[in-house]
Order: sequence, then C-alpha cells, then structure tokens
Amino acid sequence: MESSHPTFSTSSIPSFHPISEKLSESNFLLWQQQVEPVIKAHKLQRFVVNPVIPVRFLTEDDRAAGSENPAYSTW
Repeated sequence: MESSHPTFSTSSIPSFHPISEKLSESNFLLWQQQVEPVIKAHKLQRFVVNPVIPVRFLTEDDRAAGSENPAYSTW
C-alpha cells in the first residue's frame, strides 16, 4: 500500500537551535516569529493548521476495550 504522506529524511532538514522554552501565553509572539517561518519554509502548514484528525475509536466497543483506531495512532 502506497502512503500519501511525504517521507522526510533528517539529512534534508537543516538543523536549528532548539527552542528551550515551552509555548505559553506570555511567549506566543516570540514563538510565532521563530517557528512560523520554519513551518512555512518546509511547507508543513497542513500538518499544524486545521489538521484532519482521525477519530480515536472507531466504535463504542473499541472505546470500551481501549482499542485505538490505527489511523489515530499513526497520526
């Protein structure tokens, strides 16, 4: 089965200095200035803006058994 998701090689992604502070209400603008250009440069918006999130459980029986939808687990 052929995947419709792109495959990324770590060698094709430039290294960046890690952002050591977690996103919060007080640092949103700083994060936006640092992270948004990277997301746009790598055309990753579809993964972070309005993503299509699969349902976690396909049926109520799956929910009761704790059996997650494989598509949800992959997501």
